[in-house]
Amino acid sequence: MAEEKPKTTAKEKFETREDVAEFIAEIAARVAENKVPSLHTMLALDRLLRIPNSVEIFDDELKNKAKELWHHIKAIGAELQDPPLLFGAPSSGGAVDGCDTSNKVV
Repeated sequence: MAEEKPKTTAKEKFETREDVAEFIAEIAARVAENKVPSLHTMLALDRLLRIPNSVEIFDDELKNKAKELWHHIKAIGAELQDPPLLFGAPSSGGAVDGCDTSNKVV
């Protein structure tokens, strides 16, 4: 049988700002070279935004780099809701999931 090769060298866990900064830089480099599909870019950003301590890790510099990647994804026509961690809460008055609850009485 043939030996299995490791699929990636990417870290499994992101525990520090440096880990996240390194991963975002890697994604940005691949995007700049058109070596990664936009869907993969979105999934990578989603993974970073869902780590348990993302609020503490993402400073203004990392947020700006992640926003640039997010804008790149949206520029190709993907209809996505902006992540609150990067862009703040939606101003529509509706729920975050896109369901308009502005006229419902609670």
